[in-house]
This record gives sequence, C-alpha cells and structure tokens, in this order.
Amino acid sequence: MKTADEKFSYSVWFVLDKIKSYMIPKNYEISYHFDANIKRTKPLTYFGEDKALKFLFDEKVIREIKDRDEAEVGKPGEKHHAAFIIYHLGINRKFFEYYDLYKIKAFSQLSDEKYKSFIQNKVLEFIKAKKIGKKQGKLLKFLSTMSPVSMSYLRSKTKTSDLVGLVRDTRKSLKKSPFKIILVRSGSSFKGNAYQLIVIS
Repeated sequence: MKTADEKFSYSVWFVLDKIKSYMIPKNYEISYHFDANIKRTKPLTYFGEDKALKFLFDEKVIREIKDRDEAEVGKPGEKHHAAFIIYHLGINRKFFEYYDLYKIKAFSQLSDEKYKSFIQNKVLEFIKAKKIGKKQGKLLKFLSTMSPVSMSYLRSKTKTSDLVGLVRDTRKSLKKSPFKIILVRSGSSFKGNAYQLIVIS
C-alpha cells in the first residue's frame, strides 16, 4: 500500500506528465483540462489532482496567464456527461527540474532491480543532455548503482589523481538535477571512505 507521501509524489508527477503531454516545442503556454467530477477516482482523485496543481502553483513551476474557462460535454444526467475546468498555464523554467525529480520519486515504488535500471538510464540521459566531461561521465556511471563506491575504486576507474576535485566539479554539474553526490564514511561493506549518488528528497 502506498504511503501518503508516495501518493502525493505520484499525483505531482502525473500532473507534470499531463502538462508535458500538452506542450509543443518552444511553446510554454498550454490549456490544462481538469475533470470537475468530484467523485472520480481514476486516473487520479479530484482532490489528489487539485492538491498537486496547488503545489505546483505555490512552487512557481506553473502560473495562470488568464482566467479559467469551463467546458461541458453532453447534458447533466446523460451517461457520457462531463464537465471540465480549463486552466490556461504558463510553464516556468523549473518545470523540467520538477518533472525529473517527481518522475524518479514516482518510479521509486518499482522493485529494487527495476528502479536501479530506471536510475541508471536517467543518469545516462543526464550525461548526454549536459555534455559533461569524460571523467565526470565515468564517475556518474560508476555511482549510478546508487550504492556507496569506495574512493580507491573510483580513483582507479576514472584514472584521476584528484578525485576530490573531480567530485567537486561533478557536484556543480549536478546542480538543478534530481541527483546529489554524498560522502559515506568507512563501513562494513567497504574499506575507507566512499561516494554515493542519491536522489534529492
């Protein structure tokens, strides 16, 4: 059973994905159709979608650019009657940051193996999109297991004498991404300190 946080994360990602489906390249204004049936349960409840929209407004991910409209299909009492609230939205710059973050949060409910595969693909997408240096790319690939990786192993695999500097530069590249590199102190599964890639909560 999903926790309240998991349900909310999924609702936010659903709304972000719905907004993205309305978008066309280089056009950051859309009309968003909100099903006004207060009793609905699928694909989201009325209140779940409403809460997610309010969150995205509060976080300034989206904004209303003109007054809402209302639309109706069929007549009240008919089988296929439906009423909609139409939001006219402007999409702000941070939209894609939130989209990536909440997609990862939504997919965290997959099995460990599927989630790990999903994260590794997202890391590869990030490396391609950012066009970061070869050594930074290698570092992120080794860290994409989301488990602590010893500093000595990373140093040998990335062939760098300044691993701390490489991690520092990679952290800068990761700004505005859903990922973060943390230092993990020596533990039972590895000797010496390690680095780990995590998803920002």
